Amino acid sequence: MITVISLNPSIDRTLSVEALIPGSTNRAHHSRADAGGKGINVCLHLAALGNREIQCVGLMRSADAELFNSVLHKAGVRTKWLTLPGNVRTNTKVIASDGTLTEINESGTALTPDEAEALLALCADAISGSSVVVLTGSIPPGVPADIYGKLTRIAHTCGARVILDADG
Repeated sequence: MITVISLNPSIDRTLSVEALIPGSTNRAHHSRADAGGKGINVCLHLAALGNREIQCVGLMRSADAELFNSVLHKAGVRTKWLTLPGNVRTNTKVIASDGTLTEINESGTALTPDEAEALLALCADAISGSSVVVLTGSIPPGVPADIYGKLTRIAHTCGARVILDADG
């Protein structure tokens, strides 16, 4: 089983413009919104490569849970979420016709200490029985900065290999 930890999923909104001109009104000639974030993207790519034992575990906001579950379940990925009220963050990508990419990423809604502890417990429980654990993406405000270290130690205790890809 491959367990992908997704602590801070996002709606990835992509806008295509002729040219991005700071300080002026820019008109998009194409836009799309996708369930995203590094953890979600890893799950979808693993599924596309034919992996069938994948679970995505982490934080979800109730207003967006149906979208994420629909996309992941269609790909054959199981989900386990700590579901809290509200919306996931939105990451905006602006692509100019020359291929220049500008990204504006939101931080996400802050978690209380109790919510952060519940998220850690959910992830720790899901790691049991995994052969590989993927820790990727940003962490939302309110989650201790050492959470990936804690999850790595838990995974190693369970005999799982860990792949980490995160800023900072």
